[in-house]
Amino acid sequence: MIVSEGLPFSKVESKSFREYSRLRPISRNTLMKYMDLTTKQVEEEIKKVLPDDFAIVFDGWTCEETTTHYLAIAVAYLGKDGKRESVLLAFTPFEDESSFTAAAHKELLETTLNVYGKSLSNVICLVGDNCATNQRLAKECNLPLVGCAAHRFNLEVQKYLEKHAKLLQKVFSIVWTFLTFY
Repeated sequence: MIVSEGLPFSKVESKSFREYSRLRPISRNTLMKYMDLTTKQVEEEIKKVLPDDFAIVFDGWTCEETTTHYLAIAVAYLGKDGKRESVLLAFTPFEDESSFTAAAHKELLETTLNVYGKSLSNVICLVGDNCATNQRLAKECNLPLVGCAAHRFNLEVQKYLEKHAKLLQKVFSIVWTFLTFY
């Protein structure tokens, strides 16, 4: 509940909070200890299933409330039965919030892969948005970038809409007038 609701870890020490739980009382330090042990156990299980070759699938996201920039890093590969498998390796903020460069992304990828006993030499391609940072990242890693089809489609729609901006503005104006009239 603490994690899924984004509550501070110290919340487990609140008497009123414990009243709504069937769990025995626990301290913040004990909770963090077991969360750390669980994380290590999950990392070991992921190490066991990761093949030697895989694709990195990644995407960035900025939280509007805190302006913290996060990066989700997953791997995709073919399992033993030929089915596509994927595993989320990390969903983490950048340590240096002032730099979202390709070099910073590369460093975060390398650090994450190292946790699982892998390196960029295990990566066959990168899958992400077609933005300039990701294109530069692919070049720095010497890996192909498989651009996101939805992102490419969105870029093409934006170009199309720009060509017809005046017409769209007239249509929106008519619709707005109609909606405010009624």
